[in-house]
Amino acid sequence: MKGRVVLLIAHGSREEIANQEVCEMAQRMEKRLDRVPVIACFLDVASPDIPEGFRQAASLGACQITAIPFFLATGAHVGQDIPRILEDCRKGHPGIEVRITAAVGPDPGLDAIALERMHQASWPDQKPSGGRPMAQESVGSSPWLHKQSGIREEFRSVCGFRRNILTPADETRISISHLRINDSRNHYHKVLEEVYYVLKGEGSMSLDGEKIPLRPGDAVVVRPGVRHHAEGDIEVLIICCPPFEDGDCFYDE
Repeated sequence: MKGRVVLLIAHGSREEIANQEVCEMAQRMEKRLDRVPVIACFLDVASPDIPEGFRQAASLGACQITAIPFFLATGAHVGQDIPRILEDCRKGHPGIEVRITAAVGPDPGLDAIALERMHQASWPDQKPSGGRPMAQESVGSSPWLHKQSGIREEFRSVCGFRRNILTPADETRISISHLRINDSRNHYHKVLEEVYYVLKGEGSMSLDGEKIPLRPGDAVVVRPGVRHHAEGDIEVLIICCPPFEDGDCFYDE
C-alpha cells in the first residue's frame, strides 16, 4: 500500500551476525509484500536504532508506520519502551500514523518450531510419527483433522451472519468461517491476517478507505491494522491466521 512502511524492531546484539539475521528477515518480508518497505531497527546496542528507523521511514514518504516487535514475549520492552520511543518519534512527524502490532511471541505456531529444535538435538535419526517434519504437524494432538459437514449454527458477527467451520477449539493454526455480508462495520485486527474468498454475489470492500469490487472467485488478503468492511449481497469464506478471536477486533469510534 502506498505510504505504508513496516519497522521490524528487535532488541539488538553486540554480535553483528545476530543483527544481520534480523535484517535478512526484513528483506525476506519485503519481498513477500507488495511495494511495502520493511526496515529493520533495534531497541538497544545496534544500529539503526528505532528513531533512525523512523526517520528512514519518513524519508520514504511514509503516511503509516506499522511497527512489529520481534520479541518472544510481551515484557517491559514491548509493553512500555517501544511504544514510548515510537510516540516520541511520532511527535516529530505529526502526519504519520503509527500502529504497533502484538509481539511475534508467544504464539502457538512457535511451539512446533521449539519441538523441532528439540527433535533435531535429541533424536537426529528419528522422524516423528507419520514421517513428516514436526514443524509441519498440526498444532493439535492428531496429525490431521476431518471436520465433517453438518448443521452449523448461524450467528450475528461484526460483518454479517457467520457460520464457523474451523475454530480455535479445533487446535489448528487457522480458522475458517462462512459469512453472509450484512451491515458490515468498519473494523481492524491487530494480530490476525484474513483472506476473504468470494463464493457468490457481487459487492465491494473498503480497505483503509479504498473501495475495490468483489466478484465470485476473488480473494482479498487483509493484513493487520487495515480498516475494512464489505458491502453487497455476497457470501464469502474467511480464513484467519492465527485463528479468529473476538478480542482482536477493534474500532476507531
